[in-house]
Amino acid sequence: MPPNVKVKAAAMRSAWATAGSVWRAEAAALRGLARVVDRGALARCVDALAHCRGRVLIAGCGTSAAAARKIAHSLCCIERPAAFLAPGDALHGGLGAVRRGDVVVLISKGGNTRKSSRCCRPWPPSGSW
Repeated sequence: MPPNVKVKAAAMRSAWATAGSVWRAEAAALRGLARVVDRGALARCVDALAHCRGRVLIAGCGTSAAAARKIAHSLCCIERPAAFLAPGDALHGGLGAVRRGDVVVLISKGGNTRKSSRCCRPWPPSGSW
């Protein structure tokens, strides 16, 4: 067997081992969600999204903003009207984008981001949830 084929085979075994390790870690993290997710809050969130008659506005700061943008994009891909709302912009007029029937989802890793916390105070405007 030529040397470059041996190297490629070893790289594939290493990649497969790494993938398996990542999958096991992620599976464990998903199993752990049952211990930390508030069932009542999850049920209210699912109900609000299921009955949303407007848009779903997703907000978040920092790393949570990247996740919020991705979620908003994914919702649009399945023909569910959605948009990203930056909490900092919300504090300076961006809340005008929220209309009756909209659902606003605020994503926060720790729940203590000042911008996120401050932008929650004026909600729910005009009957949004």
